[in-house]
Amino acid sequence: MRLTLSTLASPIGTALIVTDGAGVLRALDFEDYRPRMDRLLRRHYGAVALAEGPVPAAIAQALTAYFDGDLTAPDKLPTATNGTDFQRLVWAELRRLRPGEAVSYGTMSVRIDRPRAVRAMGLANGA
Repeated sequence: MRLTLSTLASPIGTALIVTDGAGVLRALDFEDYRPRMDRLLRRHYGAVALAEGPVPAAIAQALTAYFDGDLTAPDKLPTATNGTDFQRLVWAELRRLRPGEAVSYGTMSVRIDRPRAVRAMGLANGA
């Protein structure tokens, strides 16, 4: 898989932005965590080639708006992940949380109709 790695200066450090050929966000982390990001990319996508390129305009605009105070700006960004069906279900539910909202894994598990999957919810969140 070929992905593009871009960087964007932010008030909290340089953001590393990984997108696919369609400009869909695949990963976002910060420069200090590059080894972790590379490890997670390998885990989710296997061997990937990261080519340097510009930040897609929509992503740059959303992140700039976020750091300017619009905490919902990233909600509009298309994302793609390569986890298990359960992980993708959890990650979609996590994106529904509003800024500052605190919800237990138990509550989240009920929301996705898997009330007994509390531990699995925690593992998917960590992934």
